[in-house]
Amino acid sequence: MNKYFVLVPKEGKCCPESLSEGILHTQFNPLDPFAPQETDAGEWSKYMHGKTNLPSEFWFVTRERCYDFDFRWDSGGFMLSEQFIHLLDKHHVDNFECAKLNFVNRKGEFVTTKKYFYTKFFNPLDIINYDKSQIIFEKQGYIKKVIDLCFNDVNTPDLFVLKEWIFFNKLFCTEKITKEIESLKLRGISFIPIEKYGNVSN
Repeated sequence: MNKYFVLVPKEGKCCPESLSEGILHTQFNPLDPFAPQETDAGEWSKYMHGKTNLPSEFWFVTRERCYDFDFRWDSGGFMLSEQFIHLLDKHHVDNFECAKLNFVNRKGEFVTTKKYFYTKFFNPLDIINYDKSQIIFEKQGYIKKVIDLCFNDVNTPDLFVLKEWIFFNKLFCTEKITKEIESLKLRGISFIPIEKYGNVSN
């Protein structure tokens, strides 16, 4: 049976844990780069893990001086480096769509030398073994807190998302992927075994 992990952001130089110092746009407005725009809230932004038509290009305007991570989640999607996208392709993960993502400062100057893509996954998996997992539920039946996770013994892709809403911003993987990410020296990523999911920050 596979060992599974959840990918979590790791803080480091040019790898902030969150992207709270920026805003995502579908076009760059040099007159007021941090102001929300009408096109920022298109149909594409309303789907958690559903197939949709992404804009051709995104602009993330930030106050940070540099970015050098390979994996983050923000603004309703995963922000992945070109090298991470190649990893998905290598392992035949094809249930995602992506669009070019430009990380720039308020002057429109790039704050990274890497190429990035705003990425949304679809066809999430329904594989949680609720009998073996330790999960606290609300009275209405919604998941309130996850202490540890156990998946059913089924074949899965090497990288995937889960169906339950509480995991909307989490990407899961097999042990094979953790070793490859470490071998490739992808930055700003750490891994927590799913049986220790309670240690994951939302």
